[in-house]
Amino acid sequence: MPDLLTIREVTPADVESVRSLLHGAQAAGELLGLDPHLADRMVDRLAVAAEGSLVASGQIGLIGFVDPGARLTVVQPGSRRRGIGRRLVETAERSRAATDGPLQLWLPNGNEGARRFLGALGYRYQSSLWRLDLPAGTPVAPPSFPSALRQRRIDEIAVDAYVDLFNAAFRDHPTSLRVSREQVEWVHSRPDFDPTTVSILVERDGDRPAGFCRVSIDEHGPGSGEIDFVALLPAWRGRGIGRELVRWGIERLLQAGANDVFLQVEGENAGALRLYQQTGFVAAQEWRRWSRAVSSAANSV
Repeated sequence: MPDLLTIREVTPADVESVRSLLHGAQAAGELLGLDPHLADRMVDRLAVAAEGSLVASGQIGLIGFVDPGARLTVVQPGSRRRGIGRRLVETAERSRAATDGPLQLWLPNGNEGARRFLGALGYRYQSSLWRLDLPAGTPVAPPSFPSALRQRRIDEIAVDAYVDLFNAAFRDHPTSLRVSREQVEWVHSRPDFDPTTVSILVERDGDRPAGFCRVSIDEHGPGSGEIDFVALLPAWRGRGIGRELVRWGIERLLQAGANDVFLQVEGENAGALRLYQQTGFVAAQEWRRWSRAVSSAANSV
């Protein structure tokens, strides 16, 4: 291991080096299952939301990183088998232990080296993230919301109100999901941000936010449309409103010219899985996460 190796938090100055490291791993076929455009979005996020993300820096520059939010770690090929990946992972684990629970890492499809690395660290299969696709031509009814709620664009409500809504709606999510005011303001300041891609449901009496749906279109690809988030506060669940938000997302994406519609969902989120499948979505890809915390499904890998 290089004597001058440093493990530290990611800074905005590291973003392009991290991007280069990721692109190199993708070009080598080591990150099968990670869409290049989604990878770039992940790296862009590090400029404003790098909490918990770490880099390994040596004499030749940045040689590795770990991003707990993306559940991904990569080390430059020429710097492997020197304990650098282990140090990155163990440092990230220590920084998360008090507040965020066990670190989970994605095992890229067909990457036997990554499988051996995670196994050597004592990691085992813990949970899955699924990509669900909506087959072309699937009939989907237009959205219909209850009279107690009305739709508003995201630029029509206060940023802090949206932040509070997001964090409250995802507080009991199977994985940790939180946003800060700084993250939201950064996203909204980007030239490609379209406020019509986020629909906020507010109470007609009092204008209090109750839920939302956010969508996006990959303009760099074949017009793929993604339903990024569907969320409701607990008091509004169980009334079919989530289904209507999904329908709004599908309608908005098709109106924008999306050739296909997809979303991602945690395998542990049985209610959301059932909702999406009832709407017509079908399983297309699985991303398996590993952790030191062994679950009853650990032997399913």
